[in-house]
Amino acid sequence: MHDMAVFWLRVATALYGVGLLHVMAVLLRRKSGFLKPALFAFLVAAVLHFVAIVEMANAVGHLPVDNFFESATVCGFLIAVLFLFVYWRYDAASLSVCIFPLVFMTCNSSKARWRPPFPRCPPPTCAPCCYCTS
Repeated sequence: MHDMAVFWLRVATALYGVGLLHVMAVLLRRKSGFLKPALFAFLVAAVLHFVAIVEMANAVGHLPVDNFFESATVCGFLIAVLFLFVYWRYDAASLSVCIFPLVFMTCNSSKARWRPPFPRCPPPTCAPCCYCTS
């Protein structure tokens, strides 16, 4: 279960990266050439980000905000949803220059740091413990 949550978080990070490419194009060329595809990728990434959070919450039994990295990914998701709402309501595309890199960095910094919901089994050379069957 934990591995699928990390997988969806990695896919969401890659899709958030499309938004980051849009930001770099805006800053370097001063025109928003592919805002619509970047917004679509951002929307799909937010949905997959939500899926990852739900899967992790299902695995641990509560909202995954136990450490800094889990809290950062939940915060990044909330920022993404807030941006999508503001864009839908007010058509504020200029916010994407600030929001896309912020959400990408919060999602990217936390994807490898989510801890599994249960302790891993020790190597086979050590004594058996309560989590292992051997």
